[in-house]
Amino acid sequence: MPEDKYLDIRDLDAGYGRSQVLFGVTLNVPWRGGVAILGRNGAGKTTLMKAIVGELPLLGGSIMLDSRDVGQLPTEKRIRLGVGYVPQEHAVFARLSVRDNLAVGAMTNRDSRAVNRILEIFPKLGQRMDQVAGTLSGGERKMLAIGRALLSDPRLLLLDEPTEGVWIGVIEEITERLVVLAKEIAVVIVEQHLDLALQVASHAYVLDRGRVALVGSLRLVPPMEPSSWWSVRLLDVRKRFRSREMRMIYRVAAAVFAGSLLAGAAAAQSTTPSGEKPETNCTTSPAATTGRAGEKTSNSMAMEKSAILPDAGGSNSAAPTVQSGGKPMEVRSECPLDSKAK
Repeated sequence: MPEDKYLDIRDLDAGYGRSQVLFGVTLNVPWRGGVAILGRNGAGKTTLMKAIVGELPLLGGSIMLDSRDVGQLPTEKRIRLGVGYVPQEHAVFARLSVRDNLAVGAMTNRDSRAVNRILEIFPKLGQRMDQVAGTLSGGERKMLAIGRALLSDPRLLLLDEPTEGVWIGVIEEITERLVVLAKEIAVVIVEQHLDLALQVASHAYVLDRGRVALVGSLRLVPPMEPSSWWSVRLLDVRKRFRSREMRMIYRVAAAVFAGSLLAGAAAAQSTTPSGEKPETNCTTSPAATTGRAGEKTSNSMAMEKSAILPDAGGSNSAAPTVQSGGKPMEVRSECPLDSKAK
């Protein structure tokens, strides 16, 4: 890391009330460039961001901003000293219009063209100026939150998962803007998309249970394929990473993706309570019956599946029947229930 540090954190302890989350965290950020904070859910990434911006009191350690101790300063004073913050949730004023959200961010900016520059960075916002922020898409809200933070003219921009819940096309657009910003100011990004972190950041810290587990430079990592936005390629890890530490950073980030995929799969899988019939995609259709003239007719009445399936305790050897025009009619299932499922 360069010696000219804009943000210097040493032995930081922080948490929520009596619950301590961060333990002796030490990191520094240069005047220009990107730094990525990686780690699993619950590792303390968001807590670290809140501690830097002043939303949480420090339990120990120090936060130096341009060689000035800001650990005891309130959030508004840190913002005036050059800190911009985009939280993970509730990043915009949902009931205000896009224009009013930007006006709030520009209150401390004396440049009359500041809002116009933000609209040049994110042209989509120019088409939504009179729209209520709460009705914007997820990607547009993220753009608005970043744009509002930039209106305070920060030297340090803190981004807590700026692409969460955002469509892939918008992620690429946000990434392009962040890469340009990282060449002008300091950017600290908490991100679970490893591809984005590799493009924006040149240095990475991996948190594990509130402590810095690994530190490494990302400049040794070749650019990843642009097609792998939603997954981390685990092939050829040793060739891609030159050191054991950087391979570990890659694996930790991969575990974040794998954990999210497994959690989604577990949530999508439905469990059947004992004693109830399993859910099936079987459809039932009435068998053809013979009328007086010998012509085949079919029943057009809509029947619920529960009315034609056999009881859980009975046998499905005999096909159930329903009444149609005063005559019994056999009903067959196109895909019989598995006996084990019963």
